[in-house]
Amino acid sequence: SNTTSSIKPSSSTTTSKTSSTSDDDEEEYDRPMLDCGWYAMPLPKNHDNPEQLVTTLSDGGNHFSNNTFENEELPDGFRYAYTNSYDDGPSGKRASPNFYSEQDGGGLKLARAGLGFQTKQFSHTGAKLEVRFKYRIFQASGTPDTSKDTAKIYGFDKNGDLIGSYIIEKGTFKYATSMTEYKFYWTENAINLAYLEFRLLARPYKSGQQYNLEIQTFDYTSWERA
Repeated sequence: SNTTSSIKPSSSTTTSKTSSTSDDDEEEYDRPMLDCGWYAMPLPKNHDNPEQLVTTLSDGGNHFSNNTFENEELPDGFRYAYTNSYDDGPSGKRASPNFYSEQDGGGLKLARAGLGFQTKQFSHTGAKLEVRFKYRIFQASGTPDTSKDTAKIYGFDKNGDLIGSYIIEKGTFKYATSMTEYKFYWTENAINLAYLEFRLLARPYKSGQQYNLEIQTFDYTSWERA
């Protein structure tokens, strides 16, 4: 089943810079503190060589950037986030992603708040970005946090400045025995959108049962008109 949303991303996200006198935090001070409570990641791995997205006219075409988590590897150019650490971070701030087995889809396992990923950097000329990803949820132990939405996707420009965010509300992700596709459109200041960061805010849940989240694919394309 397809889940489609075209809610405009929220622009009320804080972009305040943090300051610190500790040398240990030196690499963090020019990274925005996101309203989820963790720092944004550094500029994408391919910052010096952005992917050129084909902007599709309104008469159609299929020009998606297709990105699959498979063989226990991140898609090319993607970065894994573990709260304030990441897969290519400096010593003491490095974290390795976990993946589901091939029989369970082989996707990225997100099993606590603060986990997520950053896309590669891209350039495009469209007024709207379409994002699609395939997910599945798996039962997990523990008591769910029912006070928070499930996830937030932050959007940044080519300089790493935050331009907005998109909320995946609690109750959105449904249990199924196969992958489900979720789709949304980014329309706010989309022409300046250069990369995205996905952060889990709380594990999905239904009643008293909470779930871990698997992300298998994360694809996007640029549209000429909003």
